[in-house]
Amino acid sequence: MNLKKLKKIALILLVGFNFWTWSILFASGSSGNAVYFLDVGQGDAQLVVLDSGKRFPPVKVLIDAGEGRRVLDPLDMASGHANDKYIDILIMTHPHLDHFGGFDEILRRYEVGLFITNGHELPDSIQFENLLRELEINEVPVLNVKEGAKIKFRNTSFFVISPDDFLLDKGDLNEASVVIMMEHVRAGGNLNDDIAKVLFTGDAGFPAEEILISKGYDLKADILKVGHHGSRHSTGPNFLTAVSPAAGVIGVGNNRYGHPTQEVLDLLELVGAAVYRTDEHGTIKIVLDVDGFNEKASEGGGKTRVDAFFASVSDIFTGAYLSDSMTVLSLDELRKNKGEIELVSYKSCSYGAVGEKARRNVVINEVAWMGAASGHSHEWIELRNVSGAPVNLSGWQLINENERIHAMFPQQSIFEKEYILLARNPAVDALRLNPDLVFTGVIRNSNEGLRLFDNECRLVDEVLAFPSWPAGDNASKKTMELVSGVWVDSLNPGGTPGARNTGSPAPPQSSGIQNVGTSVLPTAGSSASSGCSPGQININTAPKTDLIQIRHIGDARADSIISNRPYSSVSDMQSKVSGIGESRIKDIISEGLACAE
Repeated sequence: MNLKKLKKIALILLVGFNFWTWSILFASGSSGNAVYFLDVGQGDAQLVVLDSGKRFPPVKVLIDAGEGRRVLDPLDMASGHANDKYIDILIMTHPHLDHFGGFDEILRRYEVGLFITNGHELPDSIQFENLLRELEINEVPVLNVKEGAKIKFRNTSFFVISPDDFLLDKGDLNEASVVIMMEHVRAGGNLNDDIAKVLFTGDAGFPAEEILISKGYDLKADILKVGHHGSRHSTGPNFLTAVSPAAGVIGVGNNRYGHPTQEVLDLLELVGAAVYRTDEHGTIKIVLDVDGFNEKASEGGGKTRVDAFFASVSDIFTGAYLSDSMTVLSLDELRKNKGEIELVSYKSCSYGAVGEKARRNVVINEVAWMGAASGHSHEWIELRNVSGAPVNLSGWQLINENERIHAMFPQQSIFEKEYILLARNPAVDALRLNPDLVFTGVIRNSNEGLRLFDNECRLVDEVLAFPSWPAGDNASKKTMELVSGVWVDSLNPGGTPGARNTGSPAPPQSSGIQNVGTSVLPTAGSSASSGCSPGQININTAPKTDLIQIRHIGDARADSIISNRPYSSVSDMQSKVSGIGESRIKDIISEGLACAE
């Protein structure tokens, strides 16, 4: 009995077990340990090649196969001279044609030891029926797997971390993709030594990613097979922050979907990952072992082109050598050149879940809740940066009471300016606004609320209506403005988006309609019993531009006041702010402009 038949019998006997280990007797390919991201056009196919030693060919595991015959040439090229027309395991992440359509072509040309899937099928699909027929004709055993399944060969392990029963039962083919974390102990190492990690995600999107995060998996990996070809429905900021890859590889070709999206490319850049695409780099080979990069790139097939004069900087830095159809990369170089992480993770906030409060460095400053004279849908909201310094709003969320408005600031929303504008889409063109963020949903005219949360879902500010808004005139379309801590009508119809408020301070309205919460606490004035009066400047919340109006307060002292907040009283500045002594405190108090609330 030959070795291939022996292997197939062994695998058949092991069907039904979630974990199995191959010994050296059941090894199959051999050009070092490497992962190939095959150029199959608009589709996915990844080949893992594991060295079995000098006497045996390498073990080959193919994850997905693109569509049609396109997979055959890059597969043969990756197998190179060691191509023995045997593949140990085929893994179908999910039954979409751009992932499984090439398997039947492979089954006609290669012997296969085992076929792995999540159990989902594609009814009424001729291509899927062809696949099932080829599996039956070639007597290839089929194993359905889910979260918890494991495969191990020598120092390499494949851990299936998704889908779970929930995703399988939900029936979404993309979200139920088989997600695999591959861990390879690099040559010369041991189980506690240097481990290369590659995360294969199929077409898994945000729901599957969030489940993986919630379960506490260690998702950190050197290489990420970017989910769903770089679609806007996958590779979220939190997931990407958890993975923190040195390289993200995208299987993509000419397509009408806009893959990969610029948003995903930007996120990969922010996480410090080098980006490789099969439509630009051809088949991508990543050599996993420290000593495995000395092999010639031409071993994989194709003519090697190494031209130092014309080589791009990225090729030099990543150790990439471009051949006619293959880019060869060193994992060591990818790790060495990983960029700094600038991504900000965030939690998904809920309006009613108000817990810890954050430092109030941004306030809700003006609200056009009634729209404008030109249309009731022309609503906008203005925030004000009162910190006197740049504020990173990445992942911050503005939510209304029924959560129809859930506006989230994107990554790198770093604001140095004083005013930040959010507007409904109809208002952008009609009012010629240039908002920092466009939101959807309607601000209701009564029993409404707006809450601003930071990326950790800590409450930053809020304004509430019981039962109506505390200011803003619907007839004249005057906005409601926050002036000296009190909500008042703007002086001008249309308000002052992006500019200093013009409304006149007024005594606070009754608690039945005045907003309550952090915004309700007057920033620069309220009743005498609250600690601040109309027209005063609250040293706990006022921006630098207001603080320097106080006697003895210049730029440097204003910065010091902001950095040492909060203060129990104006006198408290004497012990916290350098340069403000007893005599200056007396001058400031006698001036009557400063207050502490």
